[in-house]
Amino acid sequence: EPESKAIIQLYLPGNYGADALADILAGDVVALGGDGYISSGLMTNDGTINISGGNVIAMGGTTAGDAISAGGYSQGISGGTGVDLSGTANVLALGNVTKTGSVGIATSQGDISITSPNTLAISSSASEQSEGIYAMGNISISGDSLTVLGGASGNESRGIYAEYNDQSVPSGQVLVDGGHLQVLASSGTNQSYGILTEWEVIQTGGSIVSMGGGSDTFSGKSAGIFCLGSSSLQEGIYVGI
Repeated sequence: EPESKAIIQLYLPGNYGADALADILAGDVVALGGDGYISSGLMTNDGTINISGGNVIAMGGTTAGDAISAGGYSQGISGGTGVDLSGTANVLALGNVTKTGSVGIATSQGDISITSPNTLAISSSASEQSEGIYAMGNISISGDSLTVLGGASGNESRGIYAEYNDQSVPSGQVLVDGGHLQVLASSGTNQSYGILTEWEVIQTGGSIVSMGGGSDTFSGKSAGIFCLGSSSLQEGIYVGI
């Protein structure tokens, strides 16, 4: 709806959904993802999330899972088969503090494309893994400004992580074609990578500043950019601490 000022979606709101919506619109409450196994600000299981305009803030709530039972993920934006941020959209995606995994922007089986002018993806602290942007697929970036922060983790902290999948070849790529990309991972007990790919990083334009946040163990790893395949970089700063 190109003429719409905003779009509101309610998923199974129940008998008191109208009351809850009125409280949100009136500013009496702030709506966040709730306390459960998976909490997402904006989520689809099987489709693609497309945002092409407006100012979007998507925040996952805290979760009740724990590392022992492998439960509890907080996600700002989670697209089942893809996320596409384009046009004039200004996007803030925040994964909240959780006991297992926190992710700013994620896909479970698909690509992420960011061409919007200003995007900020932040993940918070988590016991197992914290990632600013995660895709089981490829991540392509050409917007004006993209800032990605991976939170502190008891295991792995990654600013951007592109994982290989067997649905599309190649996959596990990070492609940078323009704009300014700033990536920072926080401390991770075992791993801390600014950018981690299971295939390669290809830069054909723009600039990259990527920093790992350091590891808490002697055998841990920290790198600005770590590729299991290859990399082709033009301009940037890549630091591991």
